[in-house]
Amino acid sequence: MNTGDFLNRLDLRHQNLKGKNLTGAELKGANIRGADLRETDLSEAILSYADLIEANLQGANLSRGILTRAILNLANLTDANLREADLSDANLIGTELVRTNLSAASLTGANLVGANLADANLVGANLSGADLRGIPLNQTDLKGALYSNRTIFPENFNVQKLAAYLLAPGVSLQGLNLSYVNLNNADLKNADLRRTNLIRAFLIGTNLSGANLSGANLSGADLSNANLNGVLLNKAVYNHQTLYSDRIDLADLGAYLIAPHVSLKEIALMGVDLQGADLLGVDLGGAILNDVNFARVDLSRAILRKARLKKVKFTRADLRKTDMTGAIVANSDFTLADLRGADLTRIELDGVCLQGVDLRDADLTGAKLLDCNLSFADLRGCDLTRSHFRRTNLDGVNLRKTELMSVDLEDANLTNANLSEAILFRVNLREANLQGITLKGADLKGVFLPQNQLNEIDLEELSYNEDSS
Repeated sequence: MNTGDFLNRLDLRHQNLKGKNLTGAELKGANIRGADLRETDLSEAILSYADLIEANLQGANLSRGILTRAILNLANLTDANLREADLSDANLIGTELVRTNLSAASLTGANLVGANLADANLVGANLSGADLRGIPLNQTDLKGALYSNRTIFPENFNVQKLAAYLLAPGVSLQGLNLSYVNLNNADLKNADLRRTNLIRAFLIGTNLSGANLSGANLSGADLSNANLNGVLLNKAVYNHQTLYSDRIDLADLGAYLIAPHVSLKEIALMGVDLQGADLLGVDLGGAILNDVNFARVDLSRAILRKARLKKVKFTRADLRKTDMTGAIVANSDFTLADLRGADLTRIELDGVCLQGVDLRDADLTGAKLLDCNLSFADLRGCDLTRSHFRRTNLDGVNLRKTELMSVDLEDANLTNANLSEAILFRVNLREANLQGITLKGADLKGVFLPQNQLNEIDLEELSYNEDSS
């Protein structure tokens, strides 16, 4: 007999289970009335139809738990974690839910009469058909929660004052973050879901007929048995984890498959969150990307030749050996990205943050950087031939033993930069800030450096040919 079977048959009334690890436990229909479950780990546990009346679940972890039709009347769930839990049709009459994390939880059809939701986190919680009578909603933060026309509110309560979102045919949920949210069986016919984040959202049996999901992110979403008749999916994205009927092809409806090695040449994406995606070796040559989030994305060996990027986020992205030849990038963020061995030949970067990036052995031949931030970046071994770094912040940058041939650093900030043992040939340092720069053992031949800047640096132990022209 496994642990799940054993727990399923036990009468746990008034038992002391404080702090126990019951992750994934099978407790369907179990009698746990009045039990002490404080700080108990019940994440992903199955508690459907369980009797938890007056149980003490303070600080318990019930994230992703299944509590459909469970009875939690008068239970204490103060400070408990019910993130992404399924409480559909559960009874929570008079339940203490103070400071409870109910984000992305499903409370569809739940009875919450007289419950205390003070300081609870209800962002993304689905309250469709829930009974909220007897709750002082004027003192409850429902910002970001979801409700339907079947949700029962206290008498004389002005629903229009809510910062919650209505789930109904024809509504606009454009651009919302509904990742992980349970929208099973919702009626969203003709709804506006353009550029909505539906990563790992539950849309089982949802009516999406005629809905506009252009530019939406459906990565990992479950669309099983969803009604997709007439749905618009132009420039929406999905991945191999997205579940949908084998009778349709999302690509035929205009959606893009986001997966390693796929071809996405010349696509246009705007406002899509692809954080954490696996795009190893993907071909984005000539793509137009605006306000796309590639944070922590694996784009190693990807192709972005001649791509045009604006307000794109690459924070901590893996861009090793990526080909960005001739790309044009503006107002984007590469903070702490890994660009080792990347081909950045003739790339144009304007107002781009490259703080702390690893550019070792990258090729920046003919690159043009204007008003960029490369502070504390590692550029050792880079090919910087004929590159331009005008008005660029290179504070603390590491260029040790690097060859700088015909590089334009006019008006750049090289404060505390490390150029020890570097070779500088035909480098323009006019108006550059050289305070604290390390040039020990460096070879400066034909460097353009006005006389008034010489007292900013220590010229000992380096070879310098003054060029005052």
